[in-house]
Amino acid sequence: MRRGSVVTVGVLAVLAGALPAQAKVEGTAYVAGPGVGGPSGGSGSGTIKMDGSDGGGYPVLSGLAEPGRYLAARPAGELGPRYEARLVIAAPEGQPDLVQQLYPYAEGGPVLYTAPSQEFVMSPTGQAADGWFRIPPELIEELRDRGLPRTSPIPPADGAVAAESPTTGSPPMVWGFLLLTGLLVAGALTGRRRAAVRRAA
Repeated sequence: MRRGSVVTVGVLAVLAGALPAQAKVEGTAYVAGPGVGGPSGGSGSGTIKMDGSDGGGYPVLSGLAEPGRYLAARPAGELGPRYEARLVIAAPEGQPDLVQQLYPYAEGGPVLYTAPSQEFVMSPTGQAADGWFRIPPELIEELRDRGLPRTSPIPPADGAVAAESPTTGSPPMVWGFLLLTGLLVAGALTGRRRAAVRRAA
């Protein structure tokens, strides 16, 4: 096991132990999106599966109970492809699924978004922290180990290439029009010369 993984597990264990007994959860996070797959932890249907039955794992790493660490506003720049993370909680009963939007390839670093007014038993307020959150490296590595592509599976938009295309060469129709115009002008000039010769004779 990597040293970083050992540290992460230790931190999660401390956090889980610090939570009140009624706040510990048993559930699983399912992450779906472009290019998801792989043999380790994958469900075989393009979904990453992360168990959080220890009260830590995905719920802790995704910042659901840490409102103080959320960003003040949407991060600047392109976000890249979007992934959906659905946390399905089996215990305590009655806890509805909690959904987040993940952007692993956003400019400036991976981020996620949590919509407001979602119930979450691990939070002191009973609701999940909402807004934008910087995804910690530990969570990204866990997702990659389970099938998240290391680079974006969707290429960048080719709008810049399309915008430059008119300068790379004229379309065939333009060349044809110019050629036809040149032939007509040359024919007219030739006709005038012949008429002038006849009048001079």
